[in-house]
Amino acid sequence: MMAWTEEHARQYAVLMMVIRISIFILLSIILYVFYRTQISSERVLRGVDNVPRDLRVGNVVYFDVAEDGREIGRLVIGLLNENCPLYCEYFHRRCTGNGEQNGSNSFRGMQLSALVPRHALVFGEGREMTHEVPGFNPHFLPTEHIGKGAWRGALSSIAYGPDRESPNFAIHVSAGDYHPQIFGIVMGGYNIIERINAAGTKHGNTPKRGYTIYDCGELCTLAKSHVTPMPWKLYNNVSIGYDEDKFGPKMDPSYLKESDARWAVDVKPDGEVQTKKKRFFFF
Repeated sequence: MMAWTEEHARQYAVLMMVIRISIFILLSIILYVFYRTQISSERVLRGVDNVPRDLRVGNVVYFDVAEDGREIGRLVIGLLNENCPLYCEYFHRRCTGNGEQNGSNSFRGMQLSALVPRHALVFGEGREMTHEVPGFNPHFLPTEHIGKGAWRGALSSIAYGPDRESPNFAIHVSAGDYHPQIFGIVMGGYNIIERINAAGTKHGNTPKRGYTIYDCGELCTLAKSHVTPMPWKLYNNVSIGYDEDKFGPKMDPSYLKESDARWAVDVKPDGEVQTKKKRFFFF
């Protein structure tokens, strides 16, 4: 039997060190592959590869959402006016209440019609719409842009046939294996979407609670070439004329025309005095 020597102990220590390093490297590779797999799965689930690189937002609109009659927050939406100009104009008019029916054809009061958990929130009131775009059937709009697919936070119109885009639209929670017309993106308030998504059920597409768009409007316009009306709320605050009760009676228009000349006559003597004083002080 060979005696245990110091050389054997040194070799054993080196061997154990190599084994530990090998196990550490192997575990690192396994964790890295697992991490990359999770990241790739999340990217596929969110549809990151479907997002175009040249997204250009025009109008920025909003939905104020209520849950069972109680306000839960604001959803900010950016419209892709360059990709879908017709549908974005229709959507924008319904947000601002600037449609054919003098504001009655708006999203105010619209309820969440269907909820597909972990997939999409569906809003709509029927298959047919009413728009003012000339040259098209007044009950639907043509398909204008088809991309790679949907992604998390995208808004797509629901089509009922070729070139038959309906007023119904979906807010996507994840990507799908289809290619709808994407006309907008969620820019703020995604926590509201997650809250609504959590209210879904496994039986049917009816949410556990009632969700309603109780207010809507426009926040701003990012595209300089696209001029749009003011938000709905501002229409109530715009002055319809001069308020005599607040500011007093109106002046005669002739007084306004001659106001500059009258002002010059009133201040001329004082001006001369000031000029003389300045010259006297200077010398």
